[in-house]
Amino acid sequence: MQFGYKDYLSEYELKNIVWIGIEYDKEKLIKFVTRYEQLKSISKTNSSKEEIRIMDDILKSHNTDNLQKLLQNDLEYSRWATIERLARKASSEVLLDGRYSNDTFQTISNLPIVDYKLIIRRSKELIKIINDTIAEAEMDTSKIPGVK
Repeated sequence: MQFGYKDYLSEYELKNIVWIGIEYDKEKLIKFVTRYEQLKSISKTNSSKEEIRIMDDILKSHNTDNLQKLLQNDLEYSRWATIERLARKASSEVLLDGRYSNDTFQTISNLPIVDYKLIIRRSKELIKIINDTIAEAEMDTSKIPGVK
């Protein structure tokens, strides 16, 4: 028996792992735009057409004006994006390690107090969402994870 395969990432992986967070992570957004432009400029293959279609879907799911604001360093949008990015980093550190890393703490503690408070508040929201989801998943005994 001969098996065929596609040698590129699935739509699920591209949407939920590779390109998640482009609305608040400028570095990732720049990589996204670079990859998108690269795919548009090369000769069209089935895999490049598929990846372009997926990237078009990703773009449609975002406000492109906001993406442009992030790329252009719009003060308010960049501020919001930085707060979101740092809050996500801080919340993952708290969940995984029980505390902020020195680097994260130094970064957020140097921001204006109003932004520091927003990061802390957003981190707490994210931690609560994750903890609630974990509790909900543990209570749902109707299905065994990973089994169809």
